Amino acid sequence: MDPHSEADTRSEEIHKRTAHPDGWRYGVRMLWAEDPPKLPNNSYSATAQLLSLEKRSSRDPDLEGRYAETVSQDIEKGYVVEIAKGVPSLTQGKE
Repeated sequence: MDPHSEADTRSEEIHKRTAHPDGWRYGVRMLWAEDPPKLPNNSYSATAQLLSLEKRSSRDPDLEGRYAETVSQDIEKGYVVEIAKGVPSLTQGKE
């Protein structure tokens, strides 16, 4: 009988597939992360938060400017990317 659990076997497979040197150490994907991740459909909450932010920023132009600057910085750093409408998401069909 194999002493490895299913989780052990999966972790070893992920390690073998994703380990890579970055100069003086190795990087490995998070072993406990699902592939692809199972994310809940949060479109209702996200839309409500956006509407609330739009309402607040319409009353406070300084907030609107600070928010725009933060989003611009996030885009420059690669934290935010634009996707085309209709592009399948990781969670499509799992909602």
